[in-house]
Order: sequence, then structure tokens, then C-alpha cells
Amino acid sequence: MRKHILYFVLIFCFVLGFAPATAHAEETESPEISFDISEGRIEIRDDDANEGKIQIEVKGASGNNYRLMANIDPNTIITVTGTTLDNELHVLTNKPVTIKAKDLHIDTSAKGGGAYAFLVSGKESRAYVTLILEGENNYFQGYKAGIAVDAGRSLTIKGDGSLEAYGNSGGAGIGGEQSRSAGGAITIQGDVKIISKSSSTGVGIGDGFAASGSTFTIEEGYNPIIIASSISDHTNEENWHGLIFEGRNGHIYGDTFTLSRDFTVEERNSLEIGEGQSLVIPEGKTLTNSGTINNNGNIIVDGTFVGEAGNLYY
Repeated sequence: MRKHILYFVLIFCFVLGFAPATAHAEETESPEISFDISEGRIEIRDDDANEGKIQIEVKGASGNNYRLMANIDPNTIITVTGTTLDNELHVLTNKPVTIKAKDLHIDTSAKGGGAYAFLVSGKESRAYVTLILEGENNYFQGYKAGIAVDAGRSLTIKGDGSLEAYGNSGGAGIGGEQSRSAGGAITIQGDVKIISKSSSTGVGIGDGFAASGSTFTIEEGYNPIIIASSISDHTNEENWHGLIFEGRNGHIYGDTFTLSRDFTVEERNSLEIGEGQSLVIPEGKTLTNSGTINNNGNIIVDGTFVGEAGNLYY
């Protein structure tokens, strides 16, 4: 009898040992590497010596802090932190790459000439960049665009952080790099806060001055806050979601917008809440009205509201 029991135990263990491994497999996170922009200009390029891979080059001033990392999996998350008035971040590969900006501050506006802050410009008019925002202090300002996304390229912004992008010389805050330069495809996929503005001739998000062709999309399911001097592309406006200002005029897009962070309607600015729309202030969040809120819908206050507005529901 004992031999029979031992026999069945051995058979059970044998079968268990050959059970599909996928039943117990765990998802693995993408690898991650980090750089400090203060160390030098960062260029992300194709690695011609290793098919399907990318390389990252860091170039410090006068050849200092030079580093070259090769044979990198394009799925690697490239985290960039730090502050600089000189160094630039360039994405020059056609392969999709992911960059995480973590309290990253790049301002090259005083350098003049062709100085960029953040350039998305792969070979053969292709580059696909996902930008994950982490932290509340990400800042990009170039002599031209703040974040230059050339025609044929795409930038998808994710995460729950914030960024400010400022363009000059006819360049967009995010988009076309200079006058007569069309921007690429710009997509929002996160509860981010974006302030994107340009000089008097540029736009906040989209094309460079006197150019056209960029696209702007906000994916469903997100509640971004976007403050732009202007947005070039309105063809998909009926499907926008979030709280969006162009100039001093803001609107709620979608049936319901829920604040993901504290927000202030600044003095001389106005926010429109349409009939049938709701703005929700969740617990722990504050909406301050220092300007004007034209509320034809509802403001549902579970957190804190400061100022005056009609149709408040506590």
C-alpha cells in the first residue's frame, strides 16, 4: 500500500514539474537607466553596430564627462534629472523610446542660434517618444521651441507630474521648432499639468509660426490640466478631455472633470463650465477662483473651494 501511495506522489510531482511556467510568470518591468543633464548634452541615437538597439552619448563641455553607452534595449526607461543652462536633450533614433523627466530643468534660451532644450527628430522623418512626467518642476525653454517635435515625429506625454515649456523665435512651446516649421503628433495620456506658451508669434502646442500640419490628441480616461497660449489643431476638439485654457479663456471638456491637483483660476482669467458638465473637487484637493467661473453646470465640492461661483454642491 505504501508503495502505491509513493508511486502516485511521484507521478503528481512529475506532472507538476512540467506544468506551464506561464501560469506562474510575473510581468517584468522595463529596465531603467538614469542621467543628470548637468553632466552634458544627451543624444539618443540608433546603434548601427547592434541591430535593433540604441546608444546614448553624453557630451560634457570641452569633452569633459564624455560617456557612450551602446547596445541598449529601446524598451529601457531613460530617466533624466538635473538642471542646466547649456546642455540639450536630443532624440535622434527612429525606434520608440521612453524618457522619464524627473524634476528636469533645461533652459538654453540664452545660448542663441540653434540651441534646443529637448529635440524629437529621428532620421527619415520618424521618431516616437513617450515622455513620462514625474515631479512638479519639469521645465523646458529653448532658443526656438521648448520641446521641438518636428513634422512626422510623435510625442506622447504620460504620468502624473507637470511641465512648463516655452518657445521663442516663432517656435512652439511644444511642437514646431521655429517659424514655418510644422509640428508633429502630440498626444496626452495622463493626469498631467502642462503649461505651454510661446513668444508673440508662436503657439503653445502645435506648429511653428505660419506653419500647419501638427495634430493634438487627448486620450479618453485622463484628466489633464493644460494651460496654453494657443493650440494649433482643433480637428479632434469634440473628443478632448480635461481642463484646458487657451490664452485667458478656459473650458471643461467632457461630461465630468475631476481635479487631480490643486488649481487656481488666475485673476483676469475665466473658466467656462457648460450645461450638463460637472467639475469635481475631490477630498484633499483645492480649487481657488481668483478670476471668473461661468458655471452653467455643477461644481461638486468634496475638497475645498475658495472664491465665488454658482451651482456649488457640498
